[in-house]
Amino acid sequence: METKVRKVGSSLGVILPKNLVTEGTEFEILEVDGTIVLSPKIENFYKVAEEGEFYQSDGFAEVDPAGGEVW
Repeated sequence: METKVRKVGSSLGVILPKNLVTEGTEFEILEVDGTIVLSPKIENFYKVAEEGEFYQSDGFAEVDPAGGEVW
C-alpha cells in the first residue's frame, strides 16, 4: 500500500485508506529511526482508575512448596 504527501491548505497531509481508519481518529506521531509512525491515541486508563481497580490476587499465595523451591 502506498500514499503520497499532499498539500492541505498551508499544511501537508497523508491520505489514508478508509478501511484502515475512521474519520476523526486522533493519532500520536512518532519518528523512529527515520520512520514516521502513526499510533492511535488511547485513553490512559490508569489516570482515571480507582485505587485497586487493576489489582489481581496472586494465584500462588496459597500453594505450599513441593520440592526444592525457594520461597
